[in-house]
Amino acid sequence: MASIPPFTPILREKRPIGKYQIQEPRCQFFLKLWMQGSILNNLESMIISTENVYRYPEALAGIERIPWNRNNRAQKFVYRAAFRDFFQKEFDYLDCADAHDIMRNDGKLASIKILSETKAGITRHYFFMFVWNSRFPISEPFQNGEPGLRFL
Repeated sequence: MASIPPFTPILREKRPIGKYQIQEPRCQFFLKLWMQGSILNNLESMIISTENVYRYPEALAGIERIPWNRNNRAQKFVYRAAFRDFFQKEFDYLDCADAHDIMRNDGKLASIKILSETKAGITRHYFFMFVWNSRFPISEPFQNGEPGLRFL
């Protein structure tokens, strides 16, 4: 089994990674381990927020990607209320039609999406990884006070 990068133990908990600098080679290493089924088999979603710019060619270099197919998964990933609170948005999904899909060795599908957002003159870049436990999810009413989830 490959050695696991230092940030992985933190990822096992339901909390953000924190103020770590995660560069593209580390993202690639993490994604490859996830695709092999070596780590975080129960991962549902991950968001890395940074002031550093992520670009698909660098972040996903060497990662086998699958183009979106409407017969393979839904266009919109439905997420939990905690994400709504984090982004302060009034919706509960993220459009993943333009995301890059990857597949774990057991057939589990995940979507990778990179976005940028500017608020009050500060630009933040986001690296999303959503695991499709249900490939065609249904939006449900927002949940209040999800235990174990918090954002710094």
